[in-house]
Amino acid sequence: MTANPEMVRLFKAELELCNVTPGETVAVLSEGNEKRDYADAFLAAAEELEATSFQLNLVKRAPQPGDMKKRTSITGNRPAIEALKSSDIVIDLVGLLWSAEQNEITQTGTRMLMVREPLEVLQRTFPRKSLRRRVEAAQEMLAAAEELHITSAAGTDVTYQLGTYPVLTQYGYTDTPGRWDHFAGGFL
Repeated sequence: MTANPEMVRLFKAELELCNVTPGETVAVLSEGNEKRDYADAFLAAAEELEATSFQLNLVKRAPQPGDMKKRTSITGNRPAIEALKSSDIVIDLVGLLWSAEQNEITQTGTRMLMVREPLEVLQRTFPRKSLRRRVEAAQEMLAAAEELHITSAAGTDVTYQLGTYPVLTQYGYTDTPGRWDHFAGGFL
C-alpha cells in the first residue's frame, strides 16, 4: 500500500477527531478503483493510530432502470454488512447515506463517516471542535423553536412549522457510538 503522506496526515487527524484508539477496528468501505487513494490513506492513518483496519472493496452495482429504492453495493450482501457492523467505525467511500444498510450498521453502535469530497475541499473545510460547539448550539435553538421564518431583500418570505422531525446535525466527525457524519461539513 502506497499512500500520499499529506493525505495520511489529514486522515489521521480526522480519525483522531473520531476518537479512534489503539485496538479499535476501522473498516474502509470502497467500490472498485474509486477513491483507492483515500482507502490507502485511511488504512495507513489507522495503522499509525495502532487501530486494526481492513478494506472492504466491493464491485460497483449498476443502477437498475426504474428502480426507485436506494440500493448500494452492499444491498443484500449479509457477510459485508456483518463485517461492517462488527467494526468500531466505518469509513464510507461509497455513499450509503439514507440506505437501510447505513441504519442497520449504525444501530449496532458502529460509527460511520462518509467521505466523498475532493482532497482540497477536505483540507479547506477540515472540522474543528469549535464547529461542533456551534452546530450543537444551533441544534438546541432549532429544537426549541416552533416556527422558522425566512425573509430576504429579494422577496423571499416563507414560514415553516417545526417539531415534526428531529434536528439532525453534521459537524464533520463521528466520536459517539452509532453516529453518522460527513467529512467535511457543518450542517443542521
